[in-house]
Amino acid sequence: MAKLKNTPASVGAGTKAGKIFAGAKVKDAGDRLSEKKYAIKGRDGNPLRWGSKNVETASEKDHAIVGVWFKRTMQKAGVPGITLTDWEKSLLADHVEKGRWVGDVAGAYYGGGADPSDYVPNTHVKALMDDTVSGGLFLTPYEFDSNIVTLPLLHSEVFSLCDVVPVSARRIDTARLNNLSLTWGQNPGTALTPFNTASLVSEIPTPTYPVAGAIELDNNMLVDSPVNIGAKVTELYSERLKAELDRVIVNGNGYNEPLGVTNTSGLVTVNADNGTGGPPTVSDYESLIFSVQKQYRQKDWNPAFVANDTSYRRARAIPVGPGDERRVMGMDNQSYTLLDYQYKVQNDIPNTRILFGCWKRYRAYQRLGSEVVVTREGRQLTLTNTTLVVIRARFGGQPIDPNAFALMTDAQS
Repeated sequence: MAKLKNTPASVGAGTKAGKIFAGAKVKDAGDRLSEKKYAIKGRDGNPLRWGSKNVETASEKDHAIVGVWFKRTMQKAGVPGITLTDWEKSLLADHVEKGRWVGDVAGAYYGGGADPSDYVPNTHVKALMDDTVSGGLFLTPYEFDSNIVTLPLLHSEVFSLCDVVPVSARRIDTARLNNLSLTWGQNPGTALTPFNTASLVSEIPTPTYPVAGAIELDNNMLVDSPVNIGAKVTELYSERLKAELDRVIVNGNGYNEPLGVTNTSGLVTVNADNGTGGPPTVSDYESLIFSVQKQYRQKDWNPAFVANDTSYRRARAIPVGPGDERRVMGMDNQSYTLLDYQYKVQNDIPNTRILFGCWKRYRAYQRLGSEVVVTREGRQLTLTNTTLVVIRARFGGQPIDPNAFALMTDAQS
């Protein structure tokens, strides 16, 4: 049989054409998308952190992966008009084969981490995605979970100050090291009482709680590009989540939601000079600051006031004195700072409560592996041509050291 012309085998290995043939390869579907990410900095100029990593913007490829996954989920749910292009199918297939996935699979929970075994084996992912019954309903691309937390960290008032840790367990036991005791002036021959190591380390058990959000997606939008869908779904869910996370960090009850600082026992309490009849005084805020010991008030631990906007306005309105309407705190009212500290607003706090604390001593946990439920049934959804998407995530949290916070409960009502 005669050799075919213009094939790698028929072209000399040392020729220019041979080198081109030898180096040619078919690009994967995702290779045409940018993987560029940018580090995100907070309002203080420092990088935002998620666990041990700096928070980065989602790349074009991340958005596309989330978008294709959502389009396929909608298609499985029977949303009319949803079809995946050949390129989208290739992108999804490539991520099924090589990407990272989290979730509950076959009685095991995969919550992401540093080790490849922390993610669903790709053979399992392929089998579940090919299943015509479940279609991988309990699988989530890792990119979706990590993108969900980016907006709250960037824009939230309180959540962005906390120590946020991704976890893979339903309950987290955090170890707390207690201080050692020292003895001075020990006389010769006198036995030294040893420190009891049983009290050296104590546990801080923290459960995680499910939080669900529902969004309606226009069916016409669902046929749009995967990048647009991925970005929009992440934005919609994160926008609502960021306000709710701020609320529970401050006021959470600790029963069916994370434990908030105001409901934590052992906080230092401070009394207002004028009580609920007000007005506030500079001394009120100084007392809150200095009720938290100096070793806690490190810049890296994000010391800040947290109260509602009315309380902030009243603090900035304190005059220099009788007949002098200049403001003792300065005239930069929109700086949202007070006595050199940030002043964060959480409007679910009543007027009577003002917090000061070092917010890195509040640890928030996100359990990876979101769940997505899709429905298009019902008269309203049909009339509006929309699909209801319910996303369930899991968060936990509580202060890991109550001494890092001070609370005033009798401020001006």
